[in-house]
Amino acid sequence: MGYYDNKLNIKQLRLAVPFALATLAGYIYICPYLSILAFKNSLEEQDYESAQLYVDFSSVRNSLKIQLQSSFEQTLQKRITFPPLTSIGVALSEPFINATVDLTVTPNGLKTLLNNGYITTLSSSNKNGDKVETPSSISSKPKVRLYYLDFNNFVLSSSFKADREPINAFWKRQGLFKWTLNAIEVPSTLLDLNL
Repeated sequence: MGYYDNKLNIKQLRLAVPFALATLAGYIYICPYLSILAFKNSLEEQDYESAQLYVDFSSVRNSLKIQLQSSFEQTLQKRITFPPLTSIGVALSEPFINATVDLTVTPNGLKTLLNNGYITTLSSSNKNGDKVETPSSISSKPKVRLYYLDFNNFVLSSSFKADREPINAFWKRQGLFKWTLNAIEVPSTLLDLNL
């Protein structure tokens, strides 16, 4: 009877190991989707403390700040033909850029960007830093696309208008199962509208 029990256990093990590996692989594959869903649910429930667990704020701030600085500098170069004035303009724009980054890279600011397709600026906020909704600023639901760039990088792409590039949120794997928002790529047309 021991021989048959061992043979049966080996047969069960041969079935269980591939099933366990397939389950693990499937879970690893869906982890970024689960992280994005948990982030989205936290934002919708205004549980900003939980939402913060899914964002690398320093990295996202840096990615947005670089884009704003570059866009502002290009705009100034087009409008001002005297290079020293362009440099002064860039230096003077720093507080505006920092304020825009600080308002946008918060749970509420990211919610506004990813759900509505615009950056929160000083001119578009009330004194509490909340976005002031106007009929012209409320847009339709975005067309969302989710995909892997590679094993450790995932993209949430939100398109709001057919004639505009999408807003891309880059998620990065932290360990085997955890994903965090690591960078934001904003269309240049959106950056131009806010400068």
